[in-house]
Amino acid sequence: MWLLLTAVAFGGEIEVRGSLEGEPVQGTVRRIFHPDGSKGIEVVLKNGLRGEATKLGAGLYRFELAGSAPAKPSVGLRGALLGEEASASTSGDAPRLSLLLTNDGRELTGVLYRDGQPVGNLGAQRREQAPEAVQTRRGTRYRHPSQDELGEPVRREQSLTRNAPVLRQATATWGTTRAVWDLVKPGSRGLEELRGATTVEDTRRMRERMNQVPAPWTPAQVFRVARGLEPTDRAALELSFAFMVDQRDVPLRQLPGIDSPDVHDKFEHFFASAILAHRSNASGSFAVGWIKEVVDEVNLQLGNGTGYSEDDLIADALGAEFGQGLLEGKLID
Repeated sequence: MWLLLTAVAFGGEIEVRGSLEGEPVQGTVRRIFHPDGSKGIEVVLKNGLRGEATKLGAGLYRFELAGSAPAKPSVGLRGALLGEEASASTSGDAPRLSLLLTNDGRELTGVLYRDGQPVGNLGAQRREQAPEAVQTRRGTRYRHPSQDELGEPVRREQSLTRNAPVLRQATATWGTTRAVWDLVKPGSRGLEELRGATTVEDTRRMRERMNQVPAPWTPAQVFRVARGLEPTDRAALELSFAFMVDQRDVPLRQLPGIDSPDVHDKFEHFFASAILAHRSNASGSFAVGWIKEVVDEVNLQLGNGTGYSEDDLIADALGAEFGQGLLEGKLID
């Protein structure tokens, strides 16, 4: 099952074309306005399936699709061997599908689920919206749209002055020094300093939203939900880290390049490193991660440490890339 989405400029709709379990399907994903003034996102497929989104986070939506499309019947192994053909269901019950849709302004991706199991995918390469012409006293000026067709803020990629060759090392050194000071200063909360002002109640509220995201969860999904609850990227990273600290029994997807039984610990490394990179840059963040692993190895030799871990460093590197990407206007999924 797959759908191919292509953006259309007129009316702010995204046209849907493709196939659903081998059958052609068309429809739209669009922004809608309710009589009470509230806004929403709706997907309508011309085979009778439709649904309105529950927004879970920044560019993250969940749809419950219902309608008149019958479930694809099966004749079983014996029937297939005998050449039997399945008859369509006459019960009148429509299949219930859920859709988790991610929108980053340039690409629209999604996964379709039935009974909690992935059964299809969505995808769309989006064309960048043309700048809007604005007349001023000095002539025509062009302004890039701040929102896309679905009303999501548009992230614009930018270069980092702090990451310029002449400043990169100085910024990294400052970031490393600040991180070490946070750990050793009088009254320090240790790694809890990275959670900022996030409370346990904040992470409980986030868990309620995360429970609506099909498992296992990725770092980008965790961040998107946090970003829907916080006004800035930094605060969302702090909430993501605190969520990992407070919520231990969470279903997480293994990070790429890592084969560790303790996935939760690697997510903690990921978000801690992302916060440090967002404070300074990826180089400074990774330096802190390397120092921590060296200290862990020394403590192991003294009989009370966990030792040096390559998997921890990989998680640190992935988190540093994620955090610096946010500074550059990217959100790495």
